[in-house]
Amino acid sequence: MLISFRSFLTAITVLVLGVSGAHVSSARADAVFHWHDAHTKLSVAYPDTWRMVHDQKPDDILTIMAPSDGAFPMCRVRVREDRRSVIYPQRYSTNIQHVNYSRDFWEGYVGEFAAANLGEVGDDAALGRGFGSYANMSFISDSGPRMQRRGIAFVSLYRDNAYIFECSAQASLYEQWHDEFLRIASSINFRKEIHELPGGHYRHFVADPMIVSRGPTPAESVYY
Repeated sequence: MLISFRSFLTAITVLVLGVSGAHVSSARADAVFHWHDAHTKLSVAYPDTWRMVHDQKPDDILTIMAPSDGAFPMCRVRVREDRRSVIYPQRYSTNIQHVNYSRDFWEGYVGEFAAANLGEVGDDAALGRGFGSYANMSFISDSGPRMQRRGIAFVSLYRDNAYIFECSAQASLYEQWHDEFLRIASSINFRKEIHELPGGHYRHFVADPMIVSRGPTPAESVYY
C-alpha cells in the first residue's frame, strides 16, 4: 500500500509533537521551586504548582498550599530561637533532642489547635542538619475552611534555632498527600554552622613544660 509524501510528513509531525508533548508534561510535573530564607539561611524545595500564602503565626517564615479538589494540603516552616543548649558539645545533641524536643514538646505544640489529638511521636528523626523528632496529629483548622485535618510535623534543633516543618490536609484525603509532604521535608537544609569534629574540650595548658626562646644574652631570652 502506497502513501503520499505529504501523508508521511504529517504522520511524522504528529508523532514528534506527541513525544515532545509527553516530555514537556513529564518535565512540568517534576518541576520544583527552590526557596531560600535570607535571615535563617534555611532552604526548601517544593512543586512549582504550589503557591505561597499569608503566614498564620509570627514565627512562620513560609506557608505554601497545593492546588487540590477539597483536600486543602498545606505546609509551613516555623523558626523559634532556642539558646538553652549552645554551651554543650555536639556529642550531646541526641540527648538534648530527647529532653527538649520529644513528646512533651509536641503536647504543647498541638495545644495551639482546636480539638487536637497527638498521635505517634518518634525520636531521632532528621530534618536538615539538626537532631529532632516527628509527630502525627489531627485537629480542626482555625483558618480557611473549617474542617477536620490530619498532619505530620518535624522539629529539628540546630545551633540556636528550632525549625518546625508541619504539613496537613483534610483528614480523609491525607494519605494522598503523605508522600509529597515527606518529599518536601527531605529537601529542607540549613547553612552549615557546626563542624563535625568534637568541640568544647579543654586542655590543661598550665601544666605544659616551659618553652624558652634563647637570645644573645639571658636578659634577651623569652620564657613562655
